[in-house]
Parts: sequence; structure tokens; C-alpha cells
Amino acid sequence: MDSFDQNVKKAKEFLDSAAQKTEEIVAVQKIKFKINSKKNALNKIYAAMGKTWYKECDRKSLNDSTVMLFKEADETLESIKALNSELSALTNEVTCEKCGGKNPKTSQYCARCGEKL
Repeated sequence: MDSFDQNVKKAKEFLDSAAQKTEEIVAVQKIKFKINSKKNALNKIYAAMGKTWYKECDRKSLNDSTVMLFKEADETLESIKALNSELSALTNEVTCEKCGGKNPKTSQYCARCGEKL
């Protein structure tokens, strides 16, 4: 029985060690997830800051490279608007210009933000 007890003891030590490693891995993954969540939140903040600046900026005082970025953004927004119109025609939906929410063509107001369509 001595050999059996030793094997049981070794198996218990192995399982305890595996459980400890698993707890460590889970703790690391939880922290990594929190870090990524914070980074995503920060990217959303940066995007909101840029969007606000884009809307409120006096374009007359910008350098040429920034003016080109604004022009590129304007063109991209127009392209998105055209694609949304094309999509709306295919799906019988209308896209709210204020929030981007999708609504049935028969809607008079956006279900997402309440803006008149």
C-alpha cells in the first residue's frame, strides 16, 4: 500500500499544481481582457474627440495636410451616405442621418434617436 499512497500523493500534488497554474492563467486572462476593454474604451473616446474636433474646427487655420484629411473625411462621409441610400433601397429601410439607425421606410421618426426622418 505504500506505493499506492505515494502515487495518490503525487497525483494530488500534480492536480494541485495544475489547479494553481489554471488559476494563474485565468487571472492573467482576466487582466488582459480588462486592459483590452480599457483600450477599446479609450479608442472610442479618441474617436469621439476627433469627431467633435472635426465638426467644430475652423478649417481656415489648418495646414495643408490637415485640410487634405478633412477633405478625405468629407469624401468618405459622402460615400457612406450614398452606400446607405443604395442599401436602403434594397432593404426597404431608411438610415437616420443623425445617428445612423436603421428604420422601416414607413417610419416618420428614428426609433433610435427620435430624429425626424
